Amino acid sequence: MTQKETTWELPKHLENQTLLSKVAGIFIDKLVKTEIVGKENIPEDKPFLVVSNHFGGGDVVSIMNVFSKNNIHMTAGKHSNMDMAWGGIAKRLGMLEVDESLAKQTPEQIAKNRLEGDKLHTRAVDNTVNQSQWVRAKNNIGYVRNAVELLVRGDAVSIFPEGVHTELSEDGPKSGAVKQKPHLREAYRGMELLAKHYERRTGQKLDILPVAYTEDDGRSKIVVGEAVTVGDNDTGMNLSDFVMTKIAELLPEENRGFYADKVGIDNREQV
Repeated sequence: MTQKETTWELPKHLENQTLLSKVAGIFIDKLVKTEIVGKENIPEDKPFLVVSNHFGGGDVVSIMNVFSKNNIHMTAGKHSNMDMAWGGIAKRLGMLEVDESLAKQTPEQIAKNRLEGDKLHTRAVDNTVNQSQWVRAKNNIGYVRNAVELLVRGDAVSIFPEGVHTELSEDGPKSGAVKQKPHLREAYRGMELLAKHYERRTGQKLDILPVAYTEDDGRSKIVVGEAVTVGDNDTGMNLSDFVMTKIAELLPEENRGFYADKVGIDNREQV
């Protein structure tokens, strides 16, 4: 894949693929067994953005496995992942960090998550709440720049627009309630910025690959949908909801959650 000259200086851990990243890729490829459907939809000669649901479990490792030959860079939450003890390893694996957002949670939900979550989750919530808007904006500008530079040079980037994994019970991880079927939640906006700045840099529309992850009795399955671009969206939905609806189409009905009623609606009805 031809690499293009970049104009934004990448951090050293993203500038070149590290030895740890190469070794991890080999081990993941050998040890992780993921059923793949739609492998023919993976672009072979250009960069792309992987957009996936975040049901937890083995979704991160499975995506790294399926897209290992595309030099995939996962996006991880700063406070819940990159600032923790394993953050250094995550960076050496070529992961990108982005600040978490609690914008779609009510104050009651934030308080509940803080009290009922494990220590790491509580710390992430506290750090996110206490962080100034200026610092968050600065960090996220850096994320967009780094992600776009990686795409411009020919790598792939993966994001989870739901923000948090959705495998827990609605009553919290410590409630003892029966775990619900994982389901899609409303996505945070953000991929629009990546698509916009990639097109500004290259003059081309960014390929966005909808990916659905499911797990059954410990067996992981990835379904890769057909790539879409900003230009394919004539639904009246924002780009994030448009792509999440594409993911919902790849999931069983019981897992479609927030996007269940958007599946199968004719584009013209959305305008």
